[in-house]
Amino acid sequence: ASSSVRTTTLARVLSKPPFTPYDSFVVDKGSDDGVIVGNLVYANDALVVGRMSSVTSRVSFVTLFSSGGEEQEFSISRTGVSVSVVGKGGGNFEMYVPKDFDIVIGDQLVEPSSDTSVVASVYAVDESSQNSFKKVYARVPKPIFQSKWVLIDTQ
Repeated sequence: ASSSVRTTTLARVLSKPPFTPYDSFVVDKGSDDGVIVGNLVYANDALVVGRMSSVTSRVSFVTLFSSGGEEQEFSISRTGVSVSVVGKGGGNFEMYVPKDFDIVIGDQLVEPSSDTSVVASVYAVDESSQNSFKKVYARVPKPIFQSKWVLIDTQ
């Protein structure tokens, strides 16, 4: 039986923008601490911000979900529906959905494997386009670039 208790490791943020490539952190934990590529990274218990993208024995590189051009699937917490979201940098995201798609300002996007963990909140929906899609804008609901510590999911 799988338990819903996460095992996390607290890591200090050693470097972040503007000293790292956009929307990435370097942290002081690595494979010696049980960190592996793909581990989820949290700004706090309820806010998931990215994944481990490269790991050495003592330090690791975190690519934030909002990193420019990063595309991933998140779920809308209110409806449970999956959406494909593209990172735009600076904690911002964009997505295109059909005009009749149920998404509203204030909807929370969550990481599917940990559906209580918010990634971003929808702050604007642009329905002015002439085509059959609307553009939705979301952003991380907290100033993550001020983070001094992150939690790494090491289960």
